[in-house]
Amino acid sequence: MIATSNSPYYGSLTTPSTPTTPPTPTHPTTPTPPEDEGVDLDKVYEAVGLGPAQYWAWAAVALVGYIDYAQLTLLSVIMPTLRCEWDLTAEFEAGIAGAMYGSYAAAAMCLGKVGDVYGRRLVVSVSLVILIVATVGGAAAHSKGLFLFFQIIAGACVGINWTATICYATEFAESKRRTTGVAISNLAAISAMVIVGAVALAVLNSLGRRWFEIIICLPVLPALGIVIWLPDSPRYLCVSGKKEEAVKAVRFMARLNKKTLSEDLELRCYEDEPLGSCWVLFSKEYLRSTASLSLLFFCTVFIGFGLIVYLPLMFRTDYCGFSKAAPEHETCSLLTQQDLLQMTAGVSLSLLAVVGTTFAANAIGRLNPLRLASGLQIIAVGFVFVCMDEVFKVVVAACAATLNIIISYMLWIIIPESYPTNLRSTAIGFINSPHPECDIAI
Repeated sequence: MIATSNSPYYGSLTTPSTPTTPPTPTHPTTPTPPEDEGVDLDKVYEAVGLGPAQYWAWAAVALVGYIDYAQLTLLSVIMPTLRCEWDLTAEFEAGIAGAMYGSYAAAAMCLGKVGDVYGRRLVVSVSLVILIVATVGGAAAHSKGLFLFFQIIAGACVGINWTATICYATEFAESKRRTTGVAISNLAAISAMVIVGAVALAVLNSLGRRWFEIIICLPVLPALGIVIWLPDSPRYLCVSGKKEEAVKAVRFMARLNKKTLSEDLELRCYEDEPLGSCWVLFSKEYLRSTASLSLLFFCTVFIGFGLIVYLPLMFRTDYCGFSKAAPEHETCSLLTQQDLLQMTAGVSLSLLAVVGTTFAANAIGRLNPLRLASGLQIIAVGFVFVCMDEVFKVVVAACAATLNIIISYMLWIIIPESYPTNLRSTAIGFINSPHPECDIAI
């Protein structure tokens, strides 16, 4: 069963309460320390309060979320230029996209465990440094083979970043503010599509694709600076048995928020028992959560990418922004103002949907908005197939796409809540891996 308002991880990410019907674990899980072994981290977060510490952490989350989706959007925008620059074949174009998204999926699935072992901060820092190298290398590449190589590296960095970023978004504040961090990450990622399109219209023709690629990815520099400056996730440090580092982290946050903590503060920290390999996701304890969330996420992403491709076709332009009627490989046209307006309208709906869903998730729990949006999306997709009126079909498809954003957002909240802290990055990476695979399939 996936996490609901009664999930053992819904109320607190630090010490799970005992569920009504506890499962029989087949693998070691997070132990609950005695009450006299220190202060619970959520109580410390209450004392620290909401302030610059969380704002800086969420700023890093937003910048990394933007960078990740900017990298994925970038390829579709510059593909017409690459087609003319290197006379690319359709097969090689598909190969570039497939290789980038494939490395994203492989890194998310195989390297999510790294964030649970070595910490969120180290993983994101190293990944961002590698992404800077890949971005500059791709922009400077003078051959399609070298460009392909750097796209593969960039795709892997995106896969690693996204798993660690969701952990960052949910672990730097009180449990009740978890939705805020995830919402900020999603808002930044969604906005990346419009930002990339607007910058393309402004500078791509005048500066060329090489400078365009570098300009689009400049936010990686402040993101890296913030991540290095901030401490690692206090929740991760607590379950890793790093008591001194955890205390230093919350004291750092308190100083930023102009709060004072007790000099003899003792956090309730303990060394988590190792959960083993990624296969623990399929143990008896987590199998139902992993299977249900993976299936729901796969269906959501597959439908979402289908709508992303379908809607521009209804407007008579394809996903890359050139005319539907244009012969294949006979145009180097770039994004137009009409394309940008369409993207802005879709993104605006998505942003409103995320904000509204955040209030709903805090007020009525996670599962009710997820059920409602899933049911409405099924109805909307059904109308798209049976409706004959083109205008009505476009409106319904746009509504279905907005509902799809709501479902995806709710899943990004539910997935971290369904697993303990020391398995969270592993689970996010595994469940997120179909994301790029669905794009390739569509």
